[in-house]
Amino acid sequence: GGGAGRGAAGAGVLALLLAANLAFGLLTVQTLKLSRREVLLPTLHTAWNSHSRIVVLDYYDPRRPTNPPFLSWGLSDHYSGPLPRQLLITIDGASETPLSEGAGRVAEHPYLKQDVTALPYVVRPGGEALVIGAGGGRDVMSALAFGAERVTGVELNSIIVDLVRGRYGEFVAGLYDRPDVEVHVGD
Repeated sequence: GGGAGRGAAGAGVLALLLAANLAFGLLTVQTLKLSRREVLLPTLHTAWNSHSRIVVLDYYDPRRPTNPPFLSWGLSDHYSGPLPRQLLITIDGASETPLSEGAGRVAEHPYLKQDVTALPYVVRPGGEALVIGAGGGRDVMSALAFGAERVTGVELNSIIVDLVRGRYGEFVAGLYDRPDVEVHVGD
């Protein structure tokens, strides 16, 4: 008998705590797999597959058309040239990869040569490049900007490749359809 009584008492206490929380908002429940940007920015597209949730966000702020928000991991503070409009792909609300407007027209993206992530191409420009985790194409663009004759990208998530080639293919100016770019889905 004592175990059943303790179980019922525990359930009663839990019910009281739940009711108090609902009435007074003592605890808030939030998801851990949701980027703050997903809360703040307009969602353009959402897709799921067996291993991830993909969300495309509009990273453009019409109040700043000449200085748009820009996702870059290492752009020089000294760069003051043009920046493209970007859309943002989030993967499981935790990882991000940008889609840059006009990405397939690499010459229109001079900032690529002012980013620390392009260091390998400064050290060894030209030749062929292998981009593991091609995402929305940012590293593919860097390889091309530094004269890679051929870029092979490997991306785990088929949804991202489909978005870059399909739904947002025009936005990125056919980056993954260029004759010098080949992208494979796999791990």
